[in-house]
Amino acid sequence: MASPAQPGSYGHRQQLWLLNTTSGSQIVVDRVQSVEPSFNIPSVDYYELGRKGKIGITQNPPEYRIAVEQNMVNSLELEYVLSGKGIAPAGAQTYTMGDILTYAGNLTAYVLGRNNDDTLMDEQEYTGCSVAELQYRFNIQGALMLGLTLVGKSGKLYKAASTIHTWGTLDDASFGGIPGKDARIYFTSGSTATDIGYRLQSFNIRAAFPNVFVRELGNRALAGTLSDNADVTVDFDLLKADTQPTEKFFTDQTTYYDYQNPVAAFDAYVRVFDPTAAEGSSVVRAFKIDNVKPVTHTPIRAQVRGLATARYSLTMSGEDVANSGGLTLSNRNL
Repeated sequence: MASPAQPGSYGHRQQLWLLNTTSGSQIVVDRVQSVEPSFNIPSVDYYELGRKGKIGITQNPPEYRIAVEQNMVNSLELEYVLSGKGIAPAGAQTYTMGDILTYAGNLTAYVLGRNNDDTLMDEQEYTGCSVAELQYRFNIQGALMLGLTLVGKSGKLYKAASTIHTWGTLDDASFGGIPGKDARIYFTSGSTATDIGYRLQSFNIRAAFPNVFVRELGNRALAGTLSDNADVTVDFDLLKADTQPTEKFFTDQTTYYDYQNPVAAFDAYVRVFDPTAAEGSSVVRAFKIDNVKPVTHTPIRAQVRGLATARYSLTMSGEDVANSGGLTLSNRNL
């Protein structure tokens, strides 16, 4: 093993590509903030009576995982490829968690690297991937974020002379990021003052797809990856101010809100607005979470010399549209 020619490599020398092998859509992913492929090789240790030391190990096929963080922007190319919708269209486009589930096992992720002199260094390939988790994170500080976790069937590292891709051209038209001040949360389908959630500090939507690595006797490789229907949950923190949003979630008993009697489930919405247009005037992303119900609530967290806060966790309790996973997204208003 010779001493490497490169002393190190900055993150801007890495580039993420994504392919949907069923739809054929392939993109270089824009606005990526971090990518972290990894794998675990399950190993079994062997010992025997009469011997103190280990006598060996056997290893099973590696389990691959790729974690990605991307600034949430007006271009939804990454999510369109995940959901089989092709590259983002000029008009309105909607997709659901059910669409993403359809392509479980049919995604391939690539991480292309180049040297400090801009020549290609290598390329990692992870095939048979499924979405394990999507997280949409809304914060008052910094850009809105998308977190993606994939699990894969196989992986390899191509040498410089054998890379699959050449260096791709990144998007110069989409926003670099959208700040939290341009996202609004609505606890009903309306858009009036009585529908909006106020004093929110963070808001997170998580779609977790239970997944398994499929093995079989007589096969030294994984047979594949499988995913189940998404579990969609929401959590948010807000400053303690008046009784909102308690009145949206629990029954009004005239003099108090009864924590033992939550109201009927209702749909929640998130709308992300164009930061270059007049405030709240142009929706560039929209989320609809079906039939939310509270599952945990911290009515107040108070401390000296600090603002009092509250916290809610919600769950999607049932789909409005069959096989949608209870979470619908669009590049236009919903």
